[in-house]
Amino acid sequence: MACLHCNACKGPNIASMDWQSSQVVRLFNPRLDRWDDHFQIVEDRIEGRTPEGRATVMLLDMNNAANVSLRELLRRSGMGIGA
Repeated sequence: MACLHCNACKGPNIASMDWQSSQVVRLFNPRLDRWDDHFQIVEDRIEGRTPEGRATVMLLDMNNAANVSLRELLRRSGMGIGA
């Protein structure tokens, strides 16, 4: 349930560091967790709302330049999240 880039970044990890709380936390699990509980989109960037969300965003490199550009393009075309 992840793109090739995110899957490669995740590797075998099931947890990562949330630098805001300085805790090691489990990663977001799309089979168990609700996306809206853990993430929000702000100006085409995904921000973590929770320690799990923040750790997942960092580990999966969800805001790399290509992904942010794609979200902007989709939003401008009316095809983005919440469109």
